[in-house]
Amino acid sequence: MIRWLPFLLLASCLSGTSKVEPGPLPPDDDVIGAPPPNQPITQSTANVLPPAFVANTLGADLRFVPSEQPVVTLGFGGDVLLHRRLQRQAQWKRGYAHAFAAAEPLLKSFDLMVVNLEGPTAVGLDVEGNEVEDPGLKFDDVVYTSFPRFNYHPNIISALKDAGVDLVLTANNHAMDRDGEGVNRTIDALEAAGMPFTGTRRSTERRAPFHTTLEAGGLKVTYLACTYGVGGPADRFHQVNYCFRDKKAILAALPALRAESDFVVVLPHWGDEYTAEPNALQREVAREYLEAGADAVVGAHPHVLQPWEGYVTADGRHTVAMYSLGNFISNQREVERRSSVVLSMSLTKDGQRARLVDVGVVPIKTGIERHVLYVKPIVEPEVDAEEWAHIFSLFPKAALRSVPAE
Repeated sequence: MIRWLPFLLLASCLSGTSKVEPGPLPPDDDVIGAPPPNQPITQSTANVLPPAFVANTLGADLRFVPSEQPVVTLGFGGDVLLHRRLQRQAQWKRGYAHAFAAAEPLLKSFDLMVVNLEGPTAVGLDVEGNEVEDPGLKFDDVVYTSFPRFNYHPNIISALKDAGVDLVLTANNHAMDRDGEGVNRTIDALEAAGMPFTGTRRSTERRAPFHTTLEAGGLKVTYLACTYGVGGPADRFHQVNYCFRDKKAILAALPALRAESDFVVVLPHWGDEYTAEPNALQREVAREYLEAGADAVVGAHPHVLQPWEGYVTADGRHTVAMYSLGNFISNQREVERRSSVVLSMSLTKDGQRARLVDVGVVPIKTGIERHVLYVKPIVEPEVDAEEWAHIFSLFPKAALRSVPAE
């Protein structure tokens, strides 16, 4: 049973599902001009006392105008990076479900939950892209392999779906680790499992869009993933969406996506690995995406957390760029690489479109017990003190959000 932190709020229930909601704000993080944290919000209060919104500052306390209207919650996790140990573990555990069991209540608490699937799920292909006999759920180091050219058994897809993941990102530097046919077979596996995805397309579908739109609570949310580049074979048929090479096309597409949906999220795979601060190009391009029509930018790739930043667009929208979510699960054991967060966003319909009413984080870690790796929420700071301290060196205390009960 997941224990509650004494200073967290219980997650509220909307439409019969528990949600991740803001916790009380610590007194030392109070912002002048913001309403007291426990003050009931009315429409007149929101109009007279809008919360402080700190823009252009990494790691700032982000506060948005609250709403009495129903909210839709979005969750974002980082890289699902299945190293050798995790794949061997899945072999003798008969799948990947055990790796996500402790996080399942958290993942299912969101209306829409997203993670980055860092590598193909290409049945029957070796590292060179040759057709070979598939070993099934076995780490044979021929079909199913680890770094530097990953390939995972498709069981990972159903395990993520059963745990509460609603969409995976497939645009990353390992997307082409089984060549173009590996991208095709990964899409086959995703579609067979009923898992939506964004960021790649089949070699035969040259005009297929890279974005995906999902609905929740009456809102249409569009996700558009991209990557700085790919390793392995060249992308001969433009099967992967590129954040920088395709930037003009992405910027041109965003106004139309904005017009067709209520909320748009760009999900770039970018940044400097193992670096806790975004580089200048990340910040520059994030702002270009936001100005073009995105409502949020949520990044991955560095395998460590990078802070968020509030940004006010020229048309007055309060937006957020989360530069890196780090690893969701991996066998990278350094504290910076095993510590992460699930990013929580709450939206409400305000006029013709949705807007952000809350952004926060739920601390998580890749834990190990009896030699078994798994991802779990951090609910006892005194137990996971090292991870907790690292996470909240990058985020304000007021960013903390609660974990739903089992």
